[in-house]
Amino acid sequence: SYQLTFVTDLDGVMNESGEGVATNLYSARFDGSGLRRLTYGVSASYDPFQMDDGRILFSNWQRSHLAYGPRGRIDLFAAHLDGADYAAFSGSQGRRVKHMACVTAKRMVVFVESDAALADGAGSLATLSLRRNLHSYRPITGAQDGLFYSPSPLPDGSILVSQRPAAGGYAVYRMDLATGRRARIYRKAGVHAIQAVALAARPEPDGHSSVVEDD
Repeated sequence: SYQLTFVTDLDGVMNESGEGVATNLYSARFDGSGLRRLTYGVSASYDPFQMDDGRILFSNWQRSHLAYGPRGRIDLFAAHLDGADYAAFSGSQGRRVKHMACVTAKRMVVFVESDAALADGAGSLATLSLRRNLHSYRPITGAQDGLFYSPSPLPDGSILVSQRPAAGGYAVYRMDLATGRRARIYRKAGVHAIQAVALAARPEPDGHSSVVEDD
């Protein structure tokens, strides 16, 4: 049956630093039944996106006082709809914070990355290939291009993404990942335009025979 995957702090457990409540991914059927916890991170799991193979791609905060300082890293992970086969997806490629990931029609993973978490989560854009996700990291924008937020796929392989200069509001652009060209499609003075999503058909993701027992 179809289900909804979402982020919540339902279990109310403090994160490992004691600075707030940890968030994890959960799922439930559309009628609210079948509530299931999918991740068991000790800081934060968030930004789920379902890929065509049925797995959920998401961001996971990994604190480390050794390799990356006290704030650790936020990297991309993937798991099946029942939480099984949890595995690193991006590795430590790229910058310290990676989130807002989506997968394009041309099988490229696009995400926002930064060296430090900004207040609104903005950053530069980078990509991975689904074919070699642990060895294909490529940055596609730099500091000169401004800050980006909430990429989402379009049927032709391009993306919608919000962009703003260092100071100013977000406008929505259509972006060709191969060339980096952007065309502004929506802007309104005095407001931020973010989280644009195309209302378009997409193939139904693959199913998965679960090995998880609910009890």
